[in-house]
Amino acid sequence: IAAAREELKGTPTKILAVTVLTSINPKTCEEVYVRQPIDQVLKLAELVEEVSDGYVCSAEEVAPLHEKYPGYILVVPGTRSLGKDAHDQARIGTPKKAYADGASHLVMGRQILESNDPVAEVNRVITEELAIDL
Repeated sequence: IAAAREELKGTPTKILAVTVLTSINPKTCEEVYVRQPIDQVLKLAELVEEVSDGYVCSAEEVAPLHEKYPGYILVVPGTRSLGKDAHDQARIGTPKKAYADGASHLVMGRQILESNDPVAEVNRVITEELAIDL
């Protein structure tokens, strides 16, 4: 990552570190990393703090990462509106909560792509759930 950072110096490209995948539940995280998700996310974030511009994390870890790393980009996959199917995602949250907790980017693939009108669904989430004027 440090080599990539050096090579990209002076460009607008950002380096994001993926923490614990949102499809990994706490039990699996404990088996794989011998830590709970939040502990592993914070450990991974610390390892690349000096060379990354932000992190990809679940909605459950946004608030602690935002508090510890203000100004960093926080990309949050697995965001779903209330009542929407979680599919294979184990650690999800609503767009409203993730945004309020400090997410800079939300990933809502299936909810948008599986809707009858993806553009209308994006606009609904933005205006109704996030209360952002278009």
